[in-house]
Amino acid sequence: MKMNRLFAIAIATLFSATATSAQSATGSDQVCRIGMQYQISYNEHWGANRPVIITVEPGSAADVAGLKPGDVIEKVDGKATASLDEVDFQKLLISGNTTRLEVSDLSGTKQITLGRDCQSRYILSERQLARSFSFYSLQDASDRRIVRPYKVKTSTKADFTNLRTYSFAASSPDNEEIDIAVYKEVGKYLSAMGMKETLNNPDVIVDCYYLFDNNKLFTSFNSSAPHNSWQYSPRDKRMISIPIMPAGTQEINAPYVIQLGVRLINARNNLQIFWQCESNDFLSTPLELAEYARYNVPLMMMEFPFIRYRENPTFRLRSQRYFYTGLYYQANDLSLVAAVDPDSPAAKAGLKAGDRIISINGIPALSGSEEYSSAYKEFIKKSMKYRTEEDIFTDANGLAGCRYWSPKNYEKIARMMAQPKYKPAFAYLFFFRSYVNDQQITSCVFQVQRDGMPESILVQPVLRDESSVTLE
Repeated sequence: MKMNRLFAIAIATLFSATATSAQSATGSDQVCRIGMQYQISYNEHWGANRPVIITVEPGSAADVAGLKPGDVIEKVDGKATASLDEVDFQKLLISGNTTRLEVSDLSGTKQITLGRDCQSRYILSERQLARSFSFYSLQDASDRRIVRPYKVKTSTKADFTNLRTYSFAASSPDNEEIDIAVYKEVGKYLSAMGMKETLNNPDVIVDCYYLFDNNKLFTSFNSSAPHNSWQYSPRDKRMISIPIMPAGTQEINAPYVIQLGVRLINARNNLQIFWQCESNDFLSTPLELAEYARYNVPLMMMEFPFIRYRENPTFRLRSQRYFYTGLYYQANDLSLVAAVDPDSPAAKAGLKAGDRIISINGIPALSGSEEYSSAYKEFIKKSMKYRTEEDIFTDANGLAGCRYWSPKNYEKIARMMAQPKYKPAFAYLFFFRSYVNDQQITSCVFQVQRDGMPESILVQPVLRDESSVTLE
């Protein structure tokens, strides 16, 4: 890892977050976000010529409104989106305090009122600060990409618009365990997309096929190449090392092959396959097909009904977990409470806008970002030796050599986190981690100054997990 580049990116994140107060306020002092991304569909199977939602940020206004990836925006403020150009659509989408949408999914159409998440451009939320101090816990504040060897095929005339119900193909006793694993994940996904399971005249039959076998072309391992790879586990919501051989492995160096396919078949014409997704991998050691399905089917299904990739889809894995108290900090004075969410843990504990924070968990709070940045840079440098050598990845911003903390060093990391010279006041955002807080104390003590007098306030934060997996 090039240390200077790492520092530049890590510190730039902090400075960009805290420098907003120096910018010229040519427009509103409020910054509002909806929390979703869309793409105009040119896909004949789903949402043709209309905006299709491709990402929704957990906890955002779009999430609260009930929007999800795959939803087709049919109307915005009563106007059909198919007749609008994208510029006009965007104007209607973001104008006003709310927007009326008509959206469709695999259950039909529904009316939605989309609000806004607004805050002053001169204050920082705990979500923003968790990203700014991400190297305290990359496990909880990082984005990474993975590419999976999936291939998607569809019937040329397939229209998914009116598909409403599904059923599963019958299983034989020999295959029941694998089928159950696949069908469970497919059913969970289709139900979330609005479809209903039925045995009575369904629109779709869900079928699957699979293969695990010795590779007849195998000669020997490549001794200079890894035999395992780090893959995302939807069940564990983290990356784990499994015997899937890395992309680019030559077939002669792989002792086993594994294949899994999911098909959505026209229940009224079983010769027509509406949609099919297939995964193929090389394995270094045997892996149960049912286990392989648990890793892959949730990701494979994300290509239905809106197909983004015909092969080799790229997924963005966003880790975003932090302790939420409801505090907002003044961007140009990080020791000043700028706002407090109503009914939040901080509000219930008695913290108020205008409170001057003296310390957090005994660590002095500072006003400016420069001191934090200098200490943060030093912390990153001195703690690098405590990071793992096993899972080294390039984050979604292109920074190579990122590494999580090594479990064997958790106690040493926790001792570093407690040293005032590193100015780790905002480490409280990751206080749920033993390498940040080895005392297993879940509360935070804010010492504030009011009317010239110090006062200690105990806050019981709430762990927020806003992690997500999306197609890039």
